[in-house]
Amino acid sequence: MSLFNVVIPGRPVQNAFQQLTPDRAIMPIESISTAQHVCVFLTGPLAEGFGASVYMSLYPFSTWSYLGAISNEKPSALFRFRWPQDALDRDLAGQLGISIEPLPTIAEKEAQKLAERRDVLGQQGNEMVNTLGRKMTTNLSNYMTSCAQQIPGIPGQWVPAQALDRWLSSFNERIRTNPNFWSDLQ
Repeated sequence: MSLFNVVIPGRPVQNAFQQLTPDRAIMPIESISTAQHVCVFLTGPLAEGFGASVYMSLYPFSTWSYLGAISNEKPSALFRFRWPQDALDRDLAGQLGISIEPLPTIAEKEAQKLAERRDVLGQQGNEMVNTLGRKMTTNLSNYMTSCAQQIPGIPGQWVPAQALDRWLSSFNERIRTNPNFWSDLQ
């Protein structure tokens, strides 16, 4: 399958694919866990109506992850690796897999990948909203506590009503100048 070349940033162009079947090939990649991206591109046309699905597997190569696809209409693509946290601490070997498949099959895989990505982004969005809410209320509580006053003859501490207005005004100004400022809050 010399129809494909691979570029991992900082490394030479590679095309040492080992053909397994007429429509499948793999290429071993050393120290793959140190790479963040891979570019795969065609060096010639594929048969009409077919594309090439690109997969990645880490040692011991028991599972394969679909990265995306290339075709005559899209002859190159840059894929991002998403490594498990424990893979980043080790020097792992990997394999890049290519599978020649009908374009409708690839379209189904792309739709599934997009749906999975939306699910992940939805979960991350919920986590971000929860984190923002927690940090915002903690910041408000700390600010209001710092404004609390003891009024002679009245038990407990009281917070002036304008303290909330000052906090909200300050918070809005900080968001306007740096929308991510809240990520630095404790």
